[in-house]
Amino acid sequence: MKRTLFLLLLLGNLALAFAQEATRLTLTLDEAIELGLSNRPDFNRARIQEAIAENNRSQLTTSTRPQIKANVDARYNIQLQKSVIPGNVFNIPGQSSEDQVIAFGTKNNYSGTVSLDQAIFDPRFSTQKLTATLNGQAASQQTELTRLDAAYNISLAYYDVLIQRERTALSEENLSRNQALYQTTKTRVDNGTLYASELNRLQLDVRNAQASLDRDRRAYELSIAFLARQLGQDPTTIIEASDKLQDLAITYEPVAKGPEDLLDYQIEKTNLQLNSAAMREEKRTALPTVSAYALYGAQHLSNDFNVFADNTWSTFSYLGIKVAVPIYDGGLRKSRTNGIALQMDLNRENLQELQSQLSYEIKRTAIQVHDTEVQLQNAEENLALARTILAEDEVRFQQGALLQSDLRNTQYSLRDAENGYLTSLYDYLNALAAYRRALGS
Repeated sequence: MKRTLFLLLLLGNLALAFAQEATRLTLTLDEAIELGLSNRPDFNRARIQEAIAENNRSQLTTSTRPQIKANVDARYNIQLQKSVIPGNVFNIPGQSSEDQVIAFGTKNNYSGTVSLDQAIFDPRFSTQKLTATLNGQAASQQTELTRLDAAYNISLAYYDVLIQRERTALSEENLSRNQALYQTTKTRVDNGTLYASELNRLQLDVRNAQASLDRDRRAYELSIAFLARQLGQDPTTIIEASDKLQDLAITYEPVAKGPEDLLDYQIEKTNLQLNSAAMREEKRTALPTVSAYALYGAQHLSNDFNVFADNTWSTFSYLGIKVAVPIYDGGLRKSRTNGIALQMDLNRENLQELQSQLSYEIKRTAIQVHDTEVQLQNAEENLALARTILAEDEVRFQQGALLQSDLRNTQYSLRDAENGYLTSLYDYLNALAAYRRALGS
């Protein structure tokens, strides 16, 4: 028994210490989105990809500059390479002599060169530059698309926290109402004015209300953990949503936007432009490239290590222009251009499909916002009416002019109206978020 008590105390202290160390954040919706974007791995990866695209574009610019290299070579020949020279090379014509074996070179051989290469004409450079620019544009569009998706998901998680908080508060009110009714009924049972069976029914209502409150509290706790995950925080982080649910349920204003204005369409359009640039680049591989080169060098030849001696160094240099003309590539260029042409056809088909799909999505979400707004207005009116009826029935019940069963039915009606209001409010916020996401807002 002592060991069990000690273990329970230890676990209690650990839980208390863990709760004290948990991070607490109080955030508005805008602050939550800003925090989430700074911590979400998907958004950070998108920004890195954007930086990579910009770096690739910078690398392409540097490729047009002169390329200068310096080389130094220090060599000591342990054995010199030998060659055979025919003997008749050194004799009078008609006479013969033995071949001579001669070693070429010296023991010490030091040299240094400086070379320069400069591209003069590369037919692919303009298309490569365009491709790099389009890749940067595509990366920026993808970053913005990732930002929109992240903001949308964070918003839904934030709404869920608010709705669960409201449900918990209403469950607490419902429990208080049932407890109050139970106490009033118990007093009447004790006074002999009601049967004990009425008290049993109310006790069941109190238990059900308590179970509902416990369930809503767990759902509220889980929604906070999910929001923390969406924000890139530890799931144990306690987040307090400072916005009020009703303040976020603003009346929407339809925005005139066509599919061509949306990111999904623009990304596919950029892909078409990239394939078009790739097609032009592939065709230009058949054109010649022109480059210039130059070299200046100095060489030291001696059997002894005397690099500072006179007449032991010799210099050499040259200039040149190189033209490379492709003649035959085995049909590779034709195969590549056919493949790119097929990709462009696919891009055009995707654009037509996106135009129809995005137009439908804008219209669908706009209608959904309108419908949920009407439902929310009806739910607000029903809730106000249910609260008015309950207030009147509570007075009548206290005066003995209303049966307990009728008051319980009124409480049930209020509970249904509260749940209906929260559901309608949550549906409206989700529909509004979906509409804004469809518009790229």
